[in-house]
Amino acid sequence: MLVIDDSKVPIRTRDVKTHLKQFIHYIGLSEEYRVTVDHSVIRILKVESHKPSKHGEEGTVPHPADTMPWYFPWKT
Repeated sequence: MLVIDDSKVPIRTRDVKTHLKQFIHYIGLSEEYRVTVDHSVIRILKVESHKPSKHGEEGTVPHPADTMPWYFPWKT
């Protein structure tokens, strides 16, 4: 928990969020965490990891006639 005393100089929550985001980026955790603001509450949330998809490895390449528009003139 981070408590900030703003009795002398008022501090906006957006400014605190910006500084936290910069710090998280500086330590190299910007891909794993994100900072959100809800009124006066600032939360640091862990982002779910994304597994790389194996898109393109499954299936077969379609025949060119299957990918052409129906009006394409084929000579057979």
